[in-house]
Amino acid sequence: MFVSDFEGHSEANQATGPHDTKMCIGGPPLKIWATSLLILLTSTTTLGQAQPTSQPTFHISGKITQSGRAVPGIWVTFEGAIPKSVKGNDSGFYQADLPLGTWRVFASGFNERDRYELSRPRVFQVNKARKVALDLFVRPAVGCGGVMILTSDGRPPTREQVEQKNEFCAGQEFFPVPSADGVPFEVLIGGLCDPPGVFHGINEPPCKNEFATYNLLTMRADSIVYRPTERTLEANGNVVVTDESGETKARSMILYLQDGRAVRMHQDR
Repeated sequence: MFVSDFEGHSEANQATGPHDTKMCIGGPPLKIWATSLLILLTSTTTLGQAQPTSQPTFHISGKITQSGRAVPGIWVTFEGAIPKSVKGNDSGFYQADLPLGTWRVFASGFNERDRYELSRPRVFQVNKARKVALDLFVRPAVGCGGVMILTSDGRPPTREQVEQKNEFCAGQEFFPVPSADGVPFEVLIGGLCDPPGVFHGINEPPCKNEFATYNLLTMRADSIVYRPTERTLEANGNVVVTDESGETKARSMILYLQDGRAVRMHQDR
């Protein structure tokens, strides 16, 4: 459009008379200069478009444990905008840099055919560049073959019922707590000893260290209870909470959970 305007202006000058004809002597150089300017501007714009904008990221790190003990060399799988896997070090620590957004993370193992989950997946969301601490809990090495699911109508159990059975055998239970905008957050409580005969010998340590996770929150305590109706997470005895604000210790604590946030309703230091 820039060149066409000059061309039209030159033709109009030629049609207006001798005075305008004299002005046309400089027409071609002006036209060349305009074309060169257009090329220069186009090249500059193209170069500007070719330069990718850096996507905001956050740094995540944490410890991988099983029954209270660090697990070295475990792979950690992230499912989200850009799937990624990293390997924990010899001390059970992992770290990664990821784009902002919603993620699903779990400790993973591999066999000849597929990858499988060693821990209950955690769904979490990070909306600004920051450092995030997120621990992962590998399920205890317990069997669940003798536990059967009997449905009221005799139909095969649903996938969620099978998952509940497997987590029950591992001394864990989970509760869906989706956010208003559809993020499938959930509460996971582990280290429970209600299943009779599940924890004995080497599997006994989890009974002495219950934990709970929700979005970016990790809680450890002697006793933890989640109340779905009230959406409250209650912990008593040697409470340690890690979240966006850092680490907090208390004798007891009650948290209200909503839309990925954990609001402290009570805390006894």
